[in-house]
Amino acid sequence: MRVSMQLRDGSNPAGRWQRSIYVDAALQEHTVFFDDLVPVGVTPAPRPDLGAIRSVLFVVDANNTKPTTSGRIWIRFAALER
Repeated sequence: MRVSMQLRDGSNPAGRWQRSIYVDAALQEHTVFFDDLVPVGVTPAPRPDLGAIRSVLFVVDANNTKPTTSGRIWIRFAALER
């Protein structure tokens, strides 16, 4: 399954950045670096202002998932680091 990890700007609804991650049944660690995020649609800046981020989303990519299938992801540990 492919999951899009997204950051959304709380002060500007158009501000959204994402990175796609492939997940499968094997337990594995994924690290997403803020520098790897790319703008989605029309954004106010090429990189997110981390002080303005109010939402972190994990979105299942329907383009790479068969209709009527189901799945589950577990986030055991999440951290924001400098």
